Amino acid sequence: MNSRIATSIFILLGLTACTTATDPVSKAWVGKSAGGFFAAYGPPLSETGPNSYRWKGAYSRVNGSLRSCSAVIRVDNDYRIRDIDLSTQSDYCKETLAQTEKK
Repeated sequence: MNSRIATSIFILLGLTACTTATDPVSKAWVGKSAGGFFAAYGPPLSETGPNSYRWKGAYSRVNGSLRSCSAVIRVDNDYRIRDIDLSTQSDYCKETLAQTEKK
């Protein structure tokens, strides 16, 4: 009985330690320094709470129209990105922000 409980605990701990980033932006940035993201794509607009930032950037002009992206970026205490919620769900934003270095 005790071995079953111990095994269950280890499995649950293993599952909670896994982060499955499904979108390309999260795959590129979760776990990396928020400073690197802000250096590449511009500083946050504001702090929305402890360890949470509202951001807008990645400006580009295409055929006379200005494009940009916006997101809420949450970081851990070491300023590493925990989560990025894109407010702008365009292909442009997903492709642009999935790059860890600005071109």
